[in-house]
Amino acid sequence: MKLRMWSTNAQKEQELLLENIKQKLKSNNKNPLWISLTFKLRLSAALLEKETLDLHSIVEILGERPFPPKSNFKAYLEYKNKEEKFEKEMEEVRKEDEKSEEEQRAASA
Repeated sequence: MKLRMWSTNAQKEQELLLENIKQKLKSNNKNPLWISLTFKLRLSAALLEKETLDLHSIVEILGERPFPPKSNFKAYLEYKNKEEKFEKEMEEVRKEDEKSEEEQRAASA
């Protein structure tokens, strides 16, 4: 009987302690532990939704890096940005071509 009562009291104290820690973390939004927890929650929610995340999605969730990237990573990012820009330009050209073909068909009909 005493052992069961002791176990119940210890469990209640543990729950109160955890709740107290949680409240302290929440009250200080600058706390690194709270920031880390919120980032983990955001990332996990995004991963549950999409299963994979690209760099752009990660930057949207976490924000920009607090330090500059290494040179090889920076070169990779520049390459990816150029590639994305080229793909967008090519898509615009395709749309313009389709539009001019449609206009030609309409004019010949």
